[in-house]
Amino acid sequence: ANQGVKNLNDGISIVQTAEGAIAAASEMAQRVLTLATQGSNGSMASDQTTAIKAEMTVLLNSITSIQSRTKFSGTTLLNGAAITIQSSNVSGDTITIDDALALRTIGTASLATTLSTAVTSGTFGAMISAATTYITALDTQRAKLGALQNQMEYAVSNMTEMASNLTSARSRIIDTDYASETASLTKGQILQQAATAMLAQANQMPNVILTLLK
Repeated sequence: ANQGVKNLNDGISIVQTAEGAIAAASEMAQRVLTLATQGSNGSMASDQTTAIKAEMTVLLNSITSIQSRTKFSGTTLLNGAAITIQSSNVSGDTITIDDALALRTIGTASLATTLSTAVTSGTFGAMISAATTYITALDTQRAKLGALQNQMEYAVSNMTEMASNLTSARSRIIDTDYASETASLTKGQILQQAATAMLAQANQMPNVILTLLK
């Protein structure tokens, strides 16, 4: 049970690590959206839109870097591979940080493709749509991670309580109740002393009778 709690805490750390990375990616994606909105303005000169495109390219590359360096104990997290947490000594008692949503990749390939042709206000408009969709996907992923963290925290509370109860039960079985045992010992000693006194008195009775006969 105690090891299950440790495993679950590792799982919570995994989720928090992934969520922190996605939060950073979301901030950069928000900046991309802001730049796309700025670039869509018809008052932008060509050199300005070129500068906007350059900054967005750097931001997308940074998001890709976040994906590759987000790891826990050497395990890459945002690569679409599920991670199973063993929450107790029961073989089937597991919580899966699933790859379908929670740990999916946060790659920006679709955004980069859209950006590669973003030289006119019309294409920047397409970038607004792509960035909005991407941010929504990140928010959904973070929500899933949050739900998994809550699930594991509840499991930790349950397993901690169970471990405490098991420890108490084990102590009652193997530990001596000194107060009870001392009382039993004292009672036994009193009974033994009383029996000895009675036996001694019984042994003296023949002598008393012989004295009377004399």
